[in-house]
Amino acid sequence: TVVRCPQVISLNFEGNVKPTLEALKGYLGINQNQLKKIVIKSPHVTLFNFDDNIKPTIDALQECLDLSNEQLRYLLLDTPSLINVKLVDVKPKIDWLKTTFDLNQHQLLMIMQKNKMLLKCSLEKTLIPNYDLLRGCYSYIDDSAKLNDFIITHPRDLGQSQEKLMKRVALFDDLGISRSHLMNKANYGDDRLDQWILRQDIVD
Repeated sequence: TVVRCPQVISLNFEGNVKPTLEALKGYLGINQNQLKKIVIKSPHVTLFNFDDNIKPTIDALQECLDLSNEQLRYLLLDTPSLINVKLVDVKPKIDWLKTTFDLNQHQLLMIMQKNKMLLKCSLEKTLIPNYDLLRGCYSYIDDSAKLNDFIITHPRDLGQSQEKLMKRVALFDDLGISRSHLMNKANYGDDRLDQWILRQDIVD
């Protein structure tokens, strides 16, 4: 925890950290072991004030995703880094996902389960430009709704860094590989991608 979040060392445990963690534990209705898992997975939670930062973000997540207390607890135990998402970023991202892809609450939760880190991505620097780029790569899909369905079923690709996606677009273009092969490569490291490329027939 200290290695991943060295700022913890400078905090007053009794005065700052303990009250925050106790408040979080009580608010989510979790036990000590579950709280420990949250801190281990996302030690930065110890840096925030519960009332000013953590609670408003949790409340916004629950309201925007229309979650029950049990669903909220499961989501945050599984991906506690969502607690660190800035409050001002929560609603705009969820609204964009809902409206852009015409998602109902159940569909949105399914997408979040596939890639809960979508809410950690920048809307302006990652999600929107990646969406526009991917739509261009698959412009041969004439039906706009079907194209959106195709993109949102690959949330890892949508949420990858814009820099990474742009580099791979340039690489595919240089090698004469159709951009339509970009999808499902977000979790590929460079070595794995090189191996995949070697197995392709590089024909324009």
